[in-house]
Amino acid sequence: MPEIGGKGGDYNMTDPEIGLRFHKFLSAEHAVKSIETRQIKVATFDDLNDPFELRPRFMTSEPEKAGDGRLLVECWKDVIARHYGIICTSQDCDDPVVWSHYADGHKGIALKFSDGLTKVPVSIRYSDKRPTIDVSEWGPKNHGQICDRVLTTKWQTWRYEKEWRIFVPLADCEIRDGLYFWPIPPDDLDGMILGMRCGVSATYCYRSLAQNGFQNTKVFKAECCEETFKIRIRYEQPPDTSKD
Repeated sequence: MPEIGGKGGDYNMTDPEIGLRFHKFLSAEHAVKSIETRQIKVATFDDLNDPFELRPRFMTSEPEKAGDGRLLVECWKDVIARHYGIICTSQDCDDPVVWSHYADGHKGIALKFSDGLTKVPVSIRYSDKRPTIDVSEWGPKNHGQICDRVLTTKWQTWRYEKEWRIFVPLADCEIRDGLYFWPIPPDDLDGMILGMRCGVSATYCYRSLAQNGFQNTKVFKAECCEETFKIRIRYEQPPDTSKD
């Protein structure tokens, strides 16, 4: 199997001194559970909301090989889907549409990661052209290039997600109730961002983080920006434990 992956005060998602941050939007229940278990759920390709995942445009310059070529591509898709899972993240956390779609209508929480959970995050390319496989050119020399193109290209209307994907081997995941989970290294979790309608308090989050080994993770609160349609992220002070 080929290794999937690539190179890749104010709350700033892309400060050059800080680097990229990767935000995983979840319901509040699932985010809290992720902290308690120190694991995050991994999606399979069948879980994803884009029906064009692993469905490139098929072509061949040698019609007599079309049947064999289609079978080859179908086998490749099956191998990828059975061996790899995905953790989908977003580069930004200031888009209200992303919060609405992926964080339970602003009632959820975004987990903010400084790294790719021991893997290399891969950015998604957005295009008006569907990725194409010419099976007459399929071979070991260009397999990696084709794999990268198909796995990291989405239609341009998904651009608002600003998605980065973390591909993980399903064989290395923990399986519970038929679902796959990947460990969260404590140093990789920079923050928890509470949606503006989230009912979980910052105090509860800080205590849960400390109890589960995330002592350096900060908590933030999302709110409407006064000047634009963006979401503003406000730092929440930890509770004063000296009074406990």
